[in-house]
Amino acid sequence: MKLIVLGLLVTTGALASYYQTTCSNFDGTVKYHNGHSKNGVEIKEFDSNTGDEVSSTLYPLSRYISGGQSVKVSIIDINTLNVEEEKKCSDSGSGYFSRTVTSNKKIKVLLIADHREIEDFYICKFFMSGRTSCK
Repeated sequence: MKLIVLGLLVTTGALASYYQTTCSNFDGTVKYHNGHSKNGVEIKEFDSNTGDEVSSTLYPLSRYISGGQSVKVSIIDINTLNVEEEKKCSDSGSGYFSRTVTSNKKIKVLLIADHREIEDFYICKFFMSGRTSCK
């Protein structure tokens, strides 16, 4: 039994390679990132007179840091807009897969130190890819 469980853990762990979720509100001023490349909430500030971007800050998610400026995020799934899947196999039986899901979510962001709350609707893109068995 221990051998079977160990085999399943090793097999599934070896096949997963990468995932990333990026969500943006309609004007791109607030983005939520979660995955291997980037984690946190990115907030862009603009000059009210010129409309030029003056700063872009990536705040870490509160589960990664304690104290300082971090964010808590709550997400409500609304609906899935599109799903794309791809699987390519070689003659040897090994292969590659990718999955992209585009969805609509309602996200609430709380900037902990500032006691500032941002709630908006977001379009999210989840991408996952890795190796897979084709047998």
